[in-house]
Amino acid sequence: MPSDPVDDDVLRDRNARIASDYDRMPYDEPASPSLDPGHIFALAARYGHARNHRDVDILDLGCGTGAQLERAAGLTTGNVVGTDISQAACETAQARTARFGSRCRIVHADALDLAADDLGRFDLIYHIGVIYVTPPAVQRHLLGLIADCLKPGGVALISYCVGTVPLLMAGLHRVLRARVDSTASPQEQVRVAREQIKTIANTVARQSGDQRLIGGVLQQVYRTPDTVFFHEMLSGSFGPLTTSELERALGERGVHFLNWMQPAPFDPHASPQARAMTADAYSFSGGGYVNGVFRKDGQDPTDI
Repeated sequence: MPSDPVDDDVLRDRNARIASDYDRMPYDEPASPSLDPGHIFALAARYGHARNHRDVDILDLGCGTGAQLERAAGLTTGNVVGTDISQAACETAQARTARFGSRCRIVHADALDLAADDLGRFDLIYHIGVIYVTPPAVQRHLLGLIADCLKPGGVALISYCVGTVPLLMAGLHRVLRARVDSTASPQEQVRVAREQIKTIANTVARQSGDQRLIGGVLQQVYRTPDTVFFHEMLSGSFGPLTTSELERALGERGVHFLNWMQPAPFDPHASPQARAMTADAYSFSGGGYVNGVFRKDGQDPTDI
């Protein structure tokens, strides 16, 4: 991952502001049936990693209000743990999963304070909507935590932004962050940022050459719902990653890239590094938000 010389106190201050933002403007993302444990393990099975997906332990690292965790808990019989930096989100997640009793635990904590010895080991880890809005040093900690918390043969689903379109969005992010007053209400920040996008779009439209790609990005961001707009485009950090970066960082810990949940036509016999490079090549034509599936080396006794 990219180097980040920011010290621990600064990182914790950034994380505290993130927590405050989510408390001020809750992000209640609905669960996605396409990310059910059965679908994730079915994809892993294409690469020779078949196992029973019913009796699995699950960690949702950055569970938000717990919608995905609640759905996964209802489809499995193992223990489930959710963590989040927002106190308000954790309270909602706790209420949402209360019916599962002692097999479900919600942990409110800064990601920097989480450790595998406290959380446990899991067959499946969700890490959705988090890593691309955190600083590089926090990203490294989160990836290390995923590797340490996975059981041998366990799988992780990591969502991230990849490709040319997110690169343009990252540039737009810096412009918008400089334009808004971070002490204003979330609604006011979004309003000012949308006005700035209109100004940029009008300027781009008057320029010569093919402006379709940047015009499309401006339209896409402008039409984003307010909550997502605030937590992504006006976050303290926003940036695309490459699949090769994730493969390298996780591969050092024995966790390797399999494919995206909407699979690209990779050779199943290719190495994880080759699949990651092919994924990045596909992303240069546009890219966007993807759900990558990674698997830890080894064989768990419960594998079938």
